[in-house]
Amino acid sequence: MKTDAARELLEKLATDDAFRDRFAADPYAVLDSLGIQVDPGTRQARTGGVELPSKADILANLDAMAQDMTVTMSFLPFKC
Repeated sequence: MKTDAARELLEKLATDDAFRDRFAADPYAVLDSLGIQVDPGTRQARTGGVELPSKADILANLDAMAQDMTVTMSFLPFKC
């Protein structure tokens, strides 16, 4: 994942409640809609959606989280 795509995703998760709700319900559909592809072999099975950190936590750690997502390519720093 490119740094700008990771940062854009995180900024939306830190500021947009409707986006957070959509992402929590089906993260892979949202990622696909943003053109962010996750290798199907690395997709985690989900039951009950995704547990997101608070908007404040994302904002406080935005740079580090974007870097982590860029380096690992398929890593989602949220519980599935």
